[in-house]
Amino acid sequence: MTARSPETIPDIPLHAALAYALLGYRVFPLGPKSKIPATPRGYHNATTDHDLIRKWWAENPRYGIGIDCYDSEVVGIDVDPRHGGLETLARLEAELGPLPESVRVCTGSDGLHVYLNRPEGLTKARGSLGPGVDIKLNGYLVAPPSVHPDTGRRYQWTRPPNTNQTADLPPAWLAAILPATTTKKAPTITGRRTSGVSSRYGLKALEDECAALHGTCEGGRNNRLNQAAFSLVQLVEGGELDESEAHASLLDAALASGLGDRESAKTIASGFKDGRGFPRRAPEQTGRPPAPSGSIPDQDPTPDAPQNWEDGLAYKTMQGGGQVLAKTAGNLALLLANQREWKGALAFDELAYRATWTAEPPPCPGRGLRIPSGHLEEAHCTYVRHWFRLHYGIDFGQQDTLSAVNLAAQTGRYHPVQDYLYGLQWDGIERVSSWLSIYMGAAEQTPIGQWWLISAVARALRPGCQVDHVLILEGKQGSGKSSALRIMAGDWYQGKLGDISDKDGVQSLLGSWIVEIGELDAFKGKEATRIKDFLSQQVDRYRPSFGKWRVDRPRGCVFSGTTNDATYLHDPSGARRFWPVLTGKFNLYGLERDRDQLWAEAVHLFRQGTAWYPITEEEHGYLAEQAEDRLAQDPWEEKLIVYLASHFDEEFTSRELLTDALDVTIDHQTRYDSMRLGSLLRRLGWKRFRSLTGRDKRVYVYRRPE
Repeated sequence: MTARSPETIPDIPLHAALAYALLGYRVFPLGPKSKIPATPRGYHNATTDHDLIRKWWAENPRYGIGIDCYDSEVVGIDVDPRHGGLETLARLEAELGPLPESVRVCTGSDGLHVYLNRPEGLTKARGSLGPGVDIKLNGYLVAPPSVHPDTGRRYQWTRPPNTNQTADLPPAWLAAILPATTTKKAPTITGRRTSGVSSRYGLKALEDECAALHGTCEGGRNNRLNQAAFSLVQLVEGGELDESEAHASLLDAALASGLGDRESAKTIASGFKDGRGFPRRAPEQTGRPPAPSGSIPDQDPTPDAPQNWEDGLAYKTMQGGGQVLAKTAGNLALLLANQREWKGALAFDELAYRATWTAEPPPCPGRGLRIPSGHLEEAHCTYVRHWFRLHYGIDFGQQDTLSAVNLAAQTGRYHPVQDYLYGLQWDGIERVSSWLSIYMGAAEQTPIGQWWLISAVARALRPGCQVDHVLILEGKQGSGKSSALRIMAGDWYQGKLGDISDKDGVQSLLGSWIVEIGELDAFKGKEATRIKDFLSQQVDRYRPSFGKWRVDRPRGCVFSGTTNDATYLHDPSGARRFWPVLTGKFNLYGLERDRDQLWAEAVHLFRQGTAWYPITEEEHGYLAEQAEDRLAQDPWEEKLIVYLASHFDEEFTSRELLTDALDVTIDHQTRYDSMRLGSLLRRLGWKRFRSLTGRDKRVYVYRRPE
């Protein structure tokens, strides 16, 4: 590898990451004291871009560093003494020759990482060469000065890359790490071999299980690892798979997916224990007749369910007796979810409620077709159709392709905000209770800021929970209100709320965690009851544009309004839902610096059961006082006060007051007028009762306060 060489490797994570990028290593952040990637796609997000690296470590300066091996043109030899790695390494060096002097790391658990140049054309390798010695080719290595999650000790260079050359992989070692190859057998032969050597069938099962673990969303990986170990040890018992190879590959896949090594080893051991005594062998192949078009490309036999997904494919019998793959949405969904080239490329974003690309799909030959990325778009279906037409000879219809892509994405559901929040680690410094004062210049210490942050966490971790309030940031135009909300929300900020009277308002919430209502525009001209109803919704119900079915989606966002008006509330009965804060000078730099810690503390408070709403009479009274100060003056109010002060009746009907006090003739009185009058009377302390003084008892009256 040739690159500019920094004079030293710093011991500050950001500076070290920048130095590695100068050397040509592609880096990405790991959680503090963790091997778990802090980016959505793990080592697939690795880069040498200095601006992106600075942005990552600005989010959390304590992030560890991961190095993507393949794209950094590195083969890593990972020696773990806790699993017999030193003994295995000594045996291997006796058989294959000593490893050359090259770049080396002493891990935080007294292990060893040896960096060697990746030979051109090497794309696959064994996961392990024996107990405690793993091969890192399509994964990543933890780099200094990261901190080991179990020991708390730092990784350290013993031969740093800035002063030592990365050696080539010796030929004998290259031959040893190449995956096993076998001669193609006749269809009726399983190709099973024993004596500790894995069969073709067993290796395929192992590869599929490791790929399935890699594609499992956070929260389900440990359970998936246990299932994989349970299934694979049955093949070990049946003579299809070497146990040490299965153990090492599963452990490598677990660590690459973000699980801890100690936890993974225990889970694998548990799965092996439970699965023993149930030997399983490769089934005889049926020799399904091939077809020139629409048939599945030649593949290795696959194990029983859940690996044998091909059994679910539907075929069409031709006139000559041959069979071809049926052109159905179900078949395409199975191929997208399980075919090696496509597996793990699609997932379902539960916040945006859309299928999304989580890995790069296989490229189409030639130029001109942009590889899809981001959320699924209609044009992406054309790309999928073209790929399968080239490789399978089948042109799936556009609607079938859209249905298949959405169905395949369901196998990998994830929630980006939940993943973000679960990945945070609080440093123990309390900021949440006073964050509005610290970062937004609020003169008054108020519980509103803490309530709102915890409510946002609650809505992310428990979508659909009751949150019916709006944080109102008051301040001068251009002071930084919107910028502050954008910083807090990150990629999940929505700056415009649609019309709350129809589905546009609901659909504008998709993919959003924090929704700004700029100048409260979305509420202008709306009845108070409509606003209250919208804010109180726990489930958003709508029929998507061009969709056939209604969608019921638990709401996962919170709202914040911004305004430079002093009086903007018009209905006292709904004012409790508006939490006003008068802001001052904003510290946006500090807010961006401490954002992750604010959310980390809010997660901590949420897990402790801290309320995100007022409970005591004092808290309710405080909000009522704040709302009272923001109520807009109604031109009727003064006329009404004068009239009531000069008329001493104990009670009035709405019609009487509209006619006599406000000069609204009976033929012009509307329901809105009655509601407006009622709101004013309630502000003045009057209460509504049924008449008990000789009038028709079905008539409501307003009674003077005592």
